[in-house]
Amino acid sequence: MQEQTRLDLQHHMLVMLFKDLIICTPIKEIMTKKSTKVLDVGCAMGTWLDSVYRIYLNPEYHGVDIADELNQWEKMSMAKCIFGNVLEGLPYEENTFNFVHQRLLFTGVPKAKWPAVIAELARVTKSGGWIQLLEYDVVTYRQGPASKALGGTFAAMLDKRGMDVHAGSNLVRYMNEASSNSGGSMSLTNISQKTVSCPIGWGGKVGELFAQDSEKALQSMKAFLPKIMGLSNEAYDALVKENMAECGRNQSFGNFTCVYAQVVKN
Repeated sequence: MQEQTRLDLQHHMLVMLFKDLIICTPIKEIMTKKSTKVLDVGCAMGTWLDSVYRIYLNPEYHGVDIADELNQWEKMSMAKCIFGNVLEGLPYEENTFNFVHQRLLFTGVPKAKWPAVIAELARVTKSGGWIQLLEYDVVTYRQGPASKALGGTFAAMLDKRGMDVHAGSNLVRYMNEASSNSGGSMSLTNISQKTVSCPIGWGGKVGELFAQDSEKALQSMKAFLPKIMGLSNEAYDALVKENMAECGRNQSFGNFTCVYAQVVKN
């Protein structure tokens, strides 16, 4: 439940940051239709799905995730959620959805797999439909010593595991690679990118939410990050506290990038 609380904070922060739930403006034209089918990949407990449903009542909503808690939340959206792993292939037929959404899987998708993941999103999307991805670059700007120590260790750990610490910045390139690798059977067109800097611990409510999200994320890594850094739990707690203070003093920020594209099947 603590992780869900963090994800809820993160969700509200992202909506404030991008000023909308659906950054892919072209899809809004069909979100009023009952024939529209929407999929959230990595839906967790359905925060994004339910939030979209509050605005767009008519579409049919679906979610897929590797989490065990899939069916432990009350589905306001009546979303049909099933177990599945995008890295292994989504459990849906081709050309099923009009809109496929995915966000913040940079810790779970290896760098080499990103084009294939995007191709899989496109596979289950109808021709003429849209995909929208939102990712984060694991870089804190205007860092202090504590921020460098924590952020550097986390980024190095992800890099060692083969993850892309610049996933947000590389989304457009991955989309182009997915198109190129399709052998002409699929292309992603009308690609649009929006990058927004988010303050950490300053700059109003959005910065406050990002600070809370960041602190909770760091606390969730207490099971392994102190050991990697050679710190006691007490020293780690002190470093996290100093990191949060630094971010406010230095007016630190990080960048989130949203990219959406239209799927064309040939």
